[in-house]
Amino acid sequence: MTHDDDFTSIEKGAMVGWRLAMGEQLTTRQLRDEFGITYQGAQYILETVSRRLPVIRTTDFRWQRFNHT
Repeated sequence: MTHDDDFTSIEKGAMVGWRLAMGEQLTTRQLRDEFGITYQGAQYILETVSRRLPVIRTTDFRWQRFNHT
């Protein structure tokens, strides 16, 4: 993914949700750098997505899809 200032916050959240649903692990810093936003902005996106989608932050601070077995 490349840095693009044209993404709305809704589009950013949708892209993050899709990537997590597909099994990708993401960090707050990774999103900060990819979207060119603040760390707090990236954290807000991840926390907001996790309110509605089954994603969790692991002990090593990676966000990922929650897989219950």
